[in-house]
Amino acid sequence: QFPESWRVPCGLCDLFCHVTRQHLVEILDATHHMVDPELMVRVLLKSIEFENELARKWATETPDDDAITLDAGHLNSAMPVLKYPDVLAAKTGRRSSTSSQTEAATEKAGADHFAPRFRGIISECFDAYLGTWVRHEEKQLLEVLQALTAADKMVSQENEENEEDEEVLQRYLYKSAPELFAAMRGSMQECSRFSTHNTLFDIFQVFRKVMSQYASKLSSLIPAAGHKACLDVEGVQAVCCAIGTAEYCDETLPLLEESLIKIISADFQDRIGFHDEQELLRSVVNRANEALVQSVNCSLDDAFNSMNRTNWAAFSQDVGDHSAFVGDISERLPKQFEPIAAHLSKIHYRFFCDKFVQSFVTRFVAEVHKCRKISERGAQQLLLDTALIKTTLLEAPVVAGHGRQMPTAYSNYVLREMGKAEIMLKVLSSPDVDAASITGMLGDSSD
Repeated sequence: QFPESWRVPCGLCDLFCHVTRQHLVEILDATHHMVDPELMVRVLLKSIEFENELARKWATETPDDDAITLDAGHLNSAMPVLKYPDVLAAKTGRRSSTSSQTEAATEKAGADHFAPRFRGIISECFDAYLGTWVRHEEKQLLEVLQALTAADKMVSQENEENEEDEEVLQRYLYKSAPELFAAMRGSMQECSRFSTHNTLFDIFQVFRKVMSQYASKLSSLIPAAGHKACLDVEGVQAVCCAIGTAEYCDETLPLLEESLIKIISADFQDRIGFHDEQELLRSVVNRANEALVQSVNCSLDDAFNSMNRTNWAAFSQDVGDHSAFVGDISERLPKQFEPIAAHLSKIHYRFFCDKFVQSFVTRFVAEVHKCRKISERGAQQLLLDTALIKTTLLEAPVVAGHGRQMPTAYSNYVLREMGKAEIMLKVLSSPDVDAASITGMLGDSSD
């Protein structure tokens, strides 16, 4: 029987691991492009489990402070350091005091010196071939993305932790978003079982690619810039859901980033970030809002065309009731706002209203200028119409939102900008008007 200090079983395990590693390298080198990636990962996980078992069984103990060491105080400096004790001297009976000390010292040193590193001894050979698994995982995630978006459904999401906060209400988003993030978290957790270095960083790059493609799919739901047709109810719902989904992804990506940073090696932590993908998602939100504004503006084309067909220069009717085009605007706006208010979160609904009213006021002033010559009585009629439009702009968002009040900044903007149009029409409705008086009352147009 071998002396315990030789640690023969440990040495045999070490040799077995090296031989196994070499065999695996030869097999992987020849077949890594054909081998099933999931099978390779299962073998890798088994290797890690085996390594951990060996590391627990042959744990390295730190030598005590008073342990004998092989230095000049115990051995002659010219004497070679022996890994094994002098068994021949023991057989012949010639054991000097020096050889006894040497034997004791070398036995202890041998036991401490022979402490192989089992963790990673086999599994590290897989690192060079895990690109196959990364490509497999990328394919799987893109297939999941395709399947989820092909049969996507709109779902509502409520923030239960902020029920008392009136700013936080339910929003609508596509079901694919939470499920896609669940799939990515699953890939991250699977990878962390066997790698927290290059392979996990490669998976992070896969996540970036998946999110970029998802942002593109959301963007495809939005009409192209300059699209003149009005959206139907289903089209409005799709655009609103694109906003809610992009917002959800923008909020969830930092959480995924934080999870990756916690488990990835410190060498890669400063390279983890989804900043470009978040910019893409915010661009989707902005484009979607522009599409909603364009759609509502498009629904008012008939009303403004009616306004332009009126001969305001020869207008001589009694001023009393509002014009027909104003009634059309007052009727259409709440109907157009209603599906938007129903499918956007309160914050995004307010943002949409701000963007719309800015666009509307600019268009209304431009339409007034298109009328060119306006009689005194025509200006008085337009002044009455403008007052009713101003009231409609203040009330339509509230009516469509079922009583949800707009912030004071919105009301102030409507009153200020429509007030400028009213001033212009008041000037036009007075006799003996010149351009200088209009400029003086309206102020610098650049304000």
